[in-house]
Amino acid sequence: MQITIAAIGSRGDVQPYLALALGLKAAGHSVTLIAGENFRAWITGMGVDFAPTVDIEMLMNSPDGRKWVEQGHNTRTQFRQMRWITEQIAETATKTLIDTARSSDVMLTGLAAEAFLHAIREKYGTRLIAAALQPYQRSRSGAASLNIITPGTSRLNGWMGALVTRMLFGVYRPPLKKLRAQLDLPPLRFSEYLKARDATPYLYGVSRHVLPHPSDWSPQCRSSLS
Repeated sequence: MQITIAAIGSRGDVQPYLALALGLKAAGHSVTLIAGENFRAWITGMGVDFAPTVDIEMLMNSPDGRKWVEQGHNTRTQFRQMRWITEQIAETATKTLIDTARSSDVMLTGLAAEAFLHAIREKYGTRLIAAALQPYQRSRSGAASLNIITPGTSRLNGWMGALVTRMLFGVYRPPLKKLRAQLDLPPLRFSEYLKARDATPYLYGVSRHVLPHPSDWSPQCRSSLS
């Protein structure tokens, strides 16, 4: 099976996916890892096929990137800086995603590329699995939430999760609209984005001992580690 993994991010994003790529390769699959050009020598040196995208670490060390990191828990400012990063990488990243999707049986992705791969799946029919490094589905569980209102289980966490999901969609909307036009697809409404996410299997790289399975996760979501 030809598997492509979209590991768009810094080393903290790339290294777990490289380990996954090596495991899949050992199981007999052909694997291509999409990552920043700065990781080429490392990935190919491990014997994994490589497809380049933008050097995220260079962007993160820019004045705007540092501003993002320094904002801490200021959610509004973080999303504004996240939109800036997304706009910088979108054109190069989506071209690489399209090129690799055409020859892939399955594509695996984390948060950064997921919205774009929904469009590519819609166009080319390539199977998609969200192999996430952290839980980001809406949930009443504080442990399974990106932005926590209370550490326990509460409707407040679910409401915040819904708000964060809408804000993430706002981050992706401009480059996603451009990509979908390029693929001759209509613009995507937020409700359609949610439907596409609900139809996607989620395999979280988190132990169930660290994150007990939330009761409100869909059957499509599960932890991958014992």
